[in-house]
Amino acid sequence: MRQIRVLVADDEKNLRELLTRELARKGHQVDSAADGLEALEQLRETAYVDAARAMGARMPRVLFIHIAPNTLGLVMVQATFTLASAILAEASLSFLGAGTPEFIPSWGNIVGTGQGYVQVAFWIAFFPGLFLTVTVLAVVLIGDALRDYLDPKLRGRIEREQA
Repeated sequence: MRQIRVLVADDEKNLRELLTRELARKGHQVDSAADGLEALEQLRETAYVDAARAMGARMPRVLFIHIAPNTLGLVMVQATFTLASAILAEASLSFLGAGTPEFIPSWGNIVGTGQGYVQVAFWIAFFPGLFLTVTVLAVVLIGDALRDYLDPKLRGRIEREQA
């Protein structure tokens, strides 16, 4: 049976303390969660959010129209870096023999198998390692390009540079 915990706080300061304690209890890094809350708080206190609230916009509209576009680029970059890290972690574990079984082809398994043939046929280990490097680099560069495209702060600057 699944247990659900409900956090109740009187004000924003108590909510932050409750979230920090709950994250620490579950083993998460409290500093990064506090930094994330600080970043969201800074976004909430920007002039365009205040202007939208002054015009009578409700919080869901402010979140989706004003705050989400400013955070979407950061989330996409973080997701692509996480994907690149996952690819490298799988390849590393497979190379060491702790990942996927040896009969399942993965770049780590192929490089690990080709390690014994480096003096005879270096390409067995070289090309899968090269393709792994190119794939991870491509994922990171795609994430960086998405950030440049989706970040509203950079959008005008990029259009002026292209013209």
